[in-house]
Amino acid sequence: MVNNVNFIKIISCNDSTKWYADKVGELVPLLAEEETEYKSLQDDGAVEGHRFINFVSKEDAVVMLDAKEIVSLLKESVQKVTFTKVNGDKRVMTCTLQENMIPPAQKGDAITQKKVREYDDRVVAVWDLKAKGFRSFRVANVVDISIVHSYKDQMASQDNLNWDGE
Repeated sequence: MVNNVNFIKIISCNDSTKWYADKVGELVPLLAEEETEYKSLQDDGAVEGHRFINFVSKEDAVVMLDAKEIVSLLKESVQKVTFTKVNGDKRVMTCTLQENMIPPAQKGDAITQKKVREYDDRVVAVWDLKAKGFRSFRVANVVDISIVHSYKDQMASQDNLNWDGE
């Protein structure tokens, strides 16, 4: 079932004749979920500049959250976000956007100011609990997101929590 998710990430394609064969690693729009396929939009089909409805095999793609959904999760809880850095390295970051866990804004440090960190559909700026600083990741490079600690379950102070999720 697809809920508030509007992208799929192409993770493989063993058939060079499929429209998405050259899109491995990229996000494509998700229109609907069928039994064995995702309905999507194909760029530049037979007519340049036009998009066409087409299908992606479920074995070749994974459903992705959009930036708005990721931000919503992070505002409600501490999440372990696994993503691929721009240089190709895999990174696991324990982070949040919970107001009570982010330090106050500093006049000389732009990233600490909420307006600078506002929602972007490609990059999400977060508070990294281990590095104790703001970091960011590209939405398209997210591999996994899992909850570590929710605000509702918060029983200990920030300093006493184990941010490895153990």
